[in-house]
Parts: sequence; C-alpha cells; structure tokens
Amino acid sequence: MYLLEEQICEAFSEYAQTHSWVVYPETGSWDMLLVKGDIQIGIQAKLKLNIKVIHQALPHDYRRTAGINLSVPGPNYRAVLVPQRDYDFMDVCAACHLACFCPEVDRYGDARWLDQGLIAESEFGKEYLWTPSKPVWLPEHVPTMAAGVPSPRSMSKWKEGALKAMAHLEIHGHITSKDFASYGVSASTFVQRDWIRSSGCKEGRHTLYLRGSKAHQLLGKNPGEYKKYLEVMAGKIPVNAEPQLEL
Repeated sequence: MYLLEEQICEAFSEYAQTHSWVVYPETGSWDMLLVKGDIQIGIQAKLKLNIKVIHQALPHDYRRTAGINLSVPGPNYRAVLVPQRDYDFMDVCAACHLACFCPEVDRYGDARWLDQGLIAESEFGKEYLWTPSKPVWLPEHVPTMAAGVPSPRSMSKWKEGALKAMAHLEIHGHITSKDFASYGVSASTFVQRDWIRSSGCKEGRHTLYLRGSKAHQLLGKNPGEYKKYLEVMAGKIPVNAEPQLEL
C-alpha cells in the first residue's frame, strides 16, 4: 500500500488532523510529533516491522531509567507507525510501552487506522502513558518539511534561533552580537562558517555584522522555514533608523 515512509506519514498525518491533532514533522528527533493541548505523541515510522523502529521510539537512556518515569524531556506517548498489522510485533511494542499505529481493513472492506485508542483519546490508550521530565520543545511555527523523508533536516531550538537571526539580518540589513544572543545562538559560529561577516563597525559596544558569502548554505537547506520566520518577523520587528556606527 505504501512504498515510501513519507507516504505513510502523510496519510497518518491527515487522519490525525481530522481528530484536531497538530502535526509537527521532523521535530524533536521524531518523524512526527502530534500535539493537542498539553499532550504530545512522538511517532517513528518505518516500512519494515523491525527492532530498529522500536529502538528509535525508546528514550536514549531507557536502560538507566526507572521504566516509564524519565528524567529527560519527551512526549506523553511514544508510538511506531508501520504499514501492516502484526500481532507479534504489536505485543513486543506493548511490552516496551509503545503504541503501534497501522492501517487495516475492517470486515466491510473499509480502510481505517488502528491507533490503540490514542488518536481518539479513549481511556484504553492511557495505558501507554509515559512521564517525562518536561515536554518536547516545539518551534513557534509548524515546520513545512515533509515527515518520513530520507536524511531529514529536523527542526531544533538552535535551528529556529539561527533562522530568526538571519531573518533579523535580512529585515534590518545588519545584526549585532547582542541580537544573536537574544535568539539563543552564537555569532562566532556564523562567522566561522561565513554565514555572516564583520562590518568592521560597532553599534555601541556590540560588533555589527553583515550577510556572509555562504549564508545560502544555511538558508537554502531550510527555505520553507526561513520564509515563514521572515514573513512573521517582518511584521513583529520594528525597523529602526540607521544604527549609530563606531569605527
């Protein structure tokens, strides 16, 4: 039925959205992170029912934790998404406290999703509840990238800060080290990669930076996300008068 992970992710995403879940693709190390209110479901997808997808869905320090009570951030529920139902595989997932999502055809020949009651928020699904230290970080805007693609460029807190900084630079024509700090990223990293360059001037005590010759290396990998931050910030950031430069 599905030839690519991207296809099964897209189909399940559409199903989840009909139940009012917001789907964040490639966020927080998950193929998809479903969010509704303060509830999160982390999903790892695979076309093959194997141990790798189970391992990906478990927390990295699982062997050193006390079962489902985690000292690290994570979703409230962890799940795997596979293209077919297999009871043995589902039993192994359940033993690992993982929900298993898959398509099935009912006795009337109609296609539907087997979702362990989680998407419809039934009481049955609560048996898969985890207790992380805090939720998975979410970007300000739902990423535009597709879920389940090979070599995904996941959205992270650092990447969001980096794109915001570059949007600030494009809107103003310049950016200071203080501005970079406000977005939670370091200007030195951008200088080293030639994403920005020093103008040789200062705005007060802070170095003034201009766009570097290799900025496209960052922006070209995230065109959809950059465009979204640029559009939003263009309306949020007041464009001030020319800065007072000191040579």
